Amino acid sequence: MVSRAIIAHNKVPQDTQTITGSKIWTCYGFKIKIPAQILFGTLRIIILKKQKIFSRMSGQSSFWIALMFIMTIGIMFFANPADAARTDPAEVFLNQCQNLGADAVTRGRPVISGQDGWLFLTREIVHLGKKQFWGPAATSTGTASKPEHRDPLPAILDFADSLKQTGIHLILMPIPGKAAVYPEKLMRDSGVSSVSVRMDPYHAAFYALLKDRGVDVLDLTPIFLKAKKSKKEPLYCLTDTHWSGAGCELAARAVTEHMLSRKILDAIKSPPLTADKKPVEISGDLIRLLNPAQSAKETLSLRFITDEKNHPAAPLTPDSGSPVLILADSHGLVFHAGQDMHATGAGFFEQLSYELGQLVDLIAVRGSGATPARINLMRRVQNDPNYLKQKKIIIWCFTSREFTESDGWRNVPVTR
Repeated sequence: MVSRAIIAHNKVPQDTQTITGSKIWTCYGFKIKIPAQILFGTLRIIILKKQKIFSRMSGQSSFWIALMFIMTIGIMFFANPADAARTDPAEVFLNQCQNLGADAVTRGRPVISGQDGWLFLTREIVHLGKKQFWGPAATSTGTASKPEHRDPLPAILDFADSLKQTGIHLILMPIPGKAAVYPEKLMRDSGVSSVSVRMDPYHAAFYALLKDRGVDVLDLTPIFLKAKKSKKEPLYCLTDTHWSGAGCELAARAVTEHMLSRKILDAIKSPPLTADKKPVEISGDLIRLLNPAQSAKETLSLRFITDEKNHPAAPLTPDSGSPVLILADSHGLVFHAGQDMHATGAGFFEQLSYELGQLVDLIAVRGSGATPARINLMRRVQNDPNYLKQKKIIIWCFTSREFTESDGWRNVPVTR
């Protein structure tokens, strides 16, 4: 089982090892060498001490007590702590992702077909199977051409620190992959359909590390897992890499509550915006990747946001003077930019503006949200040196697979 302590020390449970004359007990990266003489000498003393007790009992009672004692000692000294990892649902699932992703890559398949019509991006499954992705592990798990740009930790810390120095609060909001929230839709034999524990423990450990370093992280995984139990509508598109309308709305409500509960944003104004639910038929990007000639459709329920009072016929426009900025990958464009992003007027920008009762600002890219999004922000600042002076909060959201599958995590001098 993965714990925060394991991740912090860059260790994983190892098998118990036996060497000549000693017993090596390795537990979560810390080795304890017990010489055989001490081990068995200690056992002999304990047994001799117990003989006085055994002699006062009947033969049958002494036998069963002695047997239980020996079994307990055996469990203590010879049990393998790695067995726990092999039976932990999350570790089992991640190992399955590792095998499934490797097979898809070998076969040249960018999309993995799951259960009940669900499709998954191969790179998302590959990312989950890599497990730890920061620190020394990043050298082998990251895909950036330059090894020094594979670790996301330094770049995130640098960005948060530079914003803090200018009085801007960063909220890091990674978007969990579909398989982390709906593992049972990836593989029917995963054995996790009835398990309530999260399947992305390495993400949880990384977010805990960031929090310890002063970064405000909004972890959507437990929020999505909780909502999944009660929502009839999936939080992700079945045939697309992005969240569904329901997932987009939930994220907007979650970050609004996050900001208000921590008092990093003023009280909500009276909402002048109007919401209207409509069904929309889409053909997801995963369908096109799987088979360009295929035109399978799925129907989503999207909440369209308009300003009926001031501009009833016009789509909402990001407010560059807003104190709140969304810095995003394509999750900031889906249902907002139209065309291959499926709709306009129902994206994360619109949902957050509706929840806050005021228009927010948006910088979103079709590519990676790791470095390219921050480069776009840097260019905006270069064109308008006063741009950041109006900002109080930046919500940085991108898909969690970016931690390993992006083009790299460079330090970008946004404020310098």
